[in-house]
Amino acid sequence: MSIIFENNNENEIYLNCFYKGYKHVLTFYNKPPLSGEIDLRSFQEIAAKRLALLQYIDMRSELKIKSHKSKEFEPLKYDQKTMERMNEIEDKILEFDLMLPKVLYSKEELNEFIHIAQRDVISHFILRMAYILHIIYTNRDKDKTDWFIKNECKLFDIRLERLRSVKVQEVDGVDKLESFLHNQGIKYPTVKNPAITKGRHMTKELIDFTDLIRFRSDFNSIDKLYQVIHTIITLVPFYPDANQLVRMRLVSIKNSVAYVPPNSLFIVISTKFRNELQQSMKYLNENQSMLDSIILNDERLCDFMKVLPESYLANDYSKITFTDDTRLTLSNINQVYKFTFPPCMRRMFSHLLKNHHLKHEGRQQLWLFLKGLWINYGRITTIKSHAYNIRHLYGKEGKRTSYPPYSCTRMIKNSPPNVAGTAHGCPFKELDPKSLYQLLQEFGLNSTQIEPIIDLKSSYQFQLACVEYFNQTTPNSCADGIGTSPNTFFHSSFKAKFLKNKSQDYEQSQ
Repeated sequence: MSIIFENNNENEIYLNCFYKGYKHVLTFYNKPPLSGEIDLRSFQEIAAKRLALLQYIDMRSELKIKSHKSKEFEPLKYDQKTMERMNEIEDKILEFDLMLPKVLYSKEELNEFIHIAQRDVISHFILRMAYILHIIYTNRDKDKTDWFIKNECKLFDIRLERLRSVKVQEVDGVDKLESFLHNQGIKYPTVKNPAITKGRHMTKELIDFTDLIRFRSDFNSIDKLYQVIHTIITLVPFYPDANQLVRMRLVSIKNSVAYVPPNSLFIVISTKFRNELQQSMKYLNENQSMLDSIILNDERLCDFMKVLPESYLANDYSKITFTDDTRLTLSNINQVYKFTFPPCMRRMFSHLLKNHHLKHEGRQQLWLFLKGLWINYGRITTIKSHAYNIRHLYGKEGKRTSYPPYSCTRMIKNSPPNVAGTAHGCPFKELDPKSLYQLLQEFGLNSTQIEPIIDLKSSYQFQLACVEYFNQTTPNSCADGIGTSPNTFFHSSFKAKFLKNKSQDYEQSQ
């Protein structure tokens, strides 16, 4: 990635993201990068990769912390299944070059890895602006923005959990969390644990604290919470920073101050990150004019960022390798599309073969789908009747913006007009039950297979209807990611039907 800085002080933003004995980049993103240069290709690359990472996190993680309401008030921890998923996500973070390849132990190593912090911070702020632009241009609700916040918080929590477990030279992870807060300019008052001081040199805060927990009805349980080996209690405003702990009844409160034990500081930090990110997005949305001079006046950036939130990038199709006899090409596409295309793309492609024409939006959806499958650009442009349109989508014409494939969400929300010759959009949404039943019969499904799909369509669960279609047509296969992107559907279906038993299935498809 090519980044040039005019001011060396800008590096402080990135240097403050590193911690001894730790491999992740961790920051509150409270200081945007305001100077330096980045080339357009790198700008688009790091934004797309971060979005792909967030989509992967959304698909793979349901981060659940055990012992939230435990009567024993055990230290907070993740269950085993969640830990396994966190490890998988961590591998993906490393793959996208958003994590250090090795543990950091000395300041001398910082400059070696500063480009990783640059990628992380810059890509985060690109997505912030992209999701606000999505609201501006679509005039829709903030569901997409909420999705972005939710998954940025999941990424933050994974990184914070790793920092919490770091131990270097017998320095406990709690100290690392306190170091993180200090590094981010966040200062909470602290007091010595009264269980350790045993009344010696008690301050007013300690006297208040001990009196407070003695009068709690669950004194025996709450006492166990604070009877830990650590010596520091953190005093945190009960709202908003300690709001989650208050709701879970994990802290004592007096004079609007929550007395937070070390093993609950993690939740305070996580809650504060979410609150600050929400406030930042709200501020950007209320001051949209700020984006005028940054984004809206540059067509190259504006076009890319407008479509970014609607893109599905979690699967990196450039890394899929097919042999010559199993690769999707223009020579075999007519044989394999019936077995591997999702219903939306199969419907469009069948219409194109029969009528030799698609509406403009249909051409956009189909060619970007094929582009996402990495059909050779040189060969696909030999389709002369669509050559200019294809070159435009590949970024070779017009504004020279390379567009990503449509996601299922984008196809569902962008309903086509109900006019003759329309074959694009999500068939589970656009077709009435009778027409959908007829289409699925044409695709080879019987009434037993079709009925549960129609039921899901009738209850407006269009993406789940697609998942059911996949399960009916590709039994005993992994349905992860189905209903999020047509390209994901193809990849899973193609892998199940051609790559596992390629010789037998491929001959049958002929």
